[in-house]
Amino acid sequence: MSEDDCATITWAINNYSHYWQKNDEAVVSPVFSIFVPEETKWKLMLFPRGVASLPGRMAFLLQRDKGCNGAENIKVEYSLDCLRSDGSYDNFPLTDQFRKGYSDFFFLQEGKDSNIYSKTS
Repeated sequence: MSEDDCATITWAINNYSHYWQKNDEAVVSPVFSIFVPEETKWKLMLFPRGVASLPGRMAFLLQRDKGCNGAENIKVEYSLDCLRSDGSYDNFPLTDQFRKGYSDFFFLQEGKDSNIYSKTS
C-alpha cells in the first residue's frame, strides 16, 4: 500500500477520566469517510470497561457502515495508536476484511511490562 492510499483519522477523547461507561457501554466517535476507492463510512467505538464476553478488558471496535458505497468487501490495513498519559503511545498494526456492516473488536489489557492484546472477528 502506498502513502497515497493512506488516510489518518485522529479521535481525541477529551476529559477521558470523566467518562463513567459501564461494561458494554461505548464512547462513540463521529462517523468518518474514507475513499477506498469509493466513499466508505466508518466509526470507532471504545468500551473502557470491556464487553460482555470479556469484562474488564478495554475494547475498541472499528465498524464499517452497512449503508455505505463501495464494494461489499474491502481489505483494510490499519493501525490503532493509543496515547498514554505519559505522552508515549502503543501502536497495533492490523489487517482485516470488512464487509458492509462489519465490526472488528480489538481488546487491550495492560500488563506489567507490556500490553497484551487480541483481535476477534
